[in-house]
Amino acid sequence: MSLRVGDTTFILIHSPGHTLGQVIVHVPEERVVMTADNIVHGAPPFFHAADIWGWFDSLGMLESLDVDWYIPGHGTPCRKDWIPRFREMIYGIIEEVRKAKEEGLSREEAQERISYFERPVSSAPIS
Repeated sequence: MSLRVGDTTFILIHSPGHTLGQVIVHVPEERVVMTADNIVHGAPPFFHAADIWGWFDSLGMLESLDVDWYIPGHGTPCRKDWIPRFREMIYGIIEEVRKAKEEGLSREEAQERISYFERPVSSAPIS
């Protein structure tokens, strides 16, 4: 959906990821996109109601936009070079879960082992 207010266009794009109903807002004239929680800057991704594989598709779509700034759902604005780093965090967590499953850990044991709150995240400002 596109909305036009004065000389500014707001393009709303369904982009499942953090949740199934995520919507991003691309403002081409300003070279900016508001990513909702499909990108967070300075924190790990949270998977509460995530569409994991849709999330990867949405990150690819976000990378393809011709913008200078990404305004995340949480954290400071960032540049395109944050997206591969964020994607790697998602892959890393998936790998930790896969290993826990291979070890035969219960869901509760895996949840105790795979901590979000102690996870190192580089959130250095990207200028």
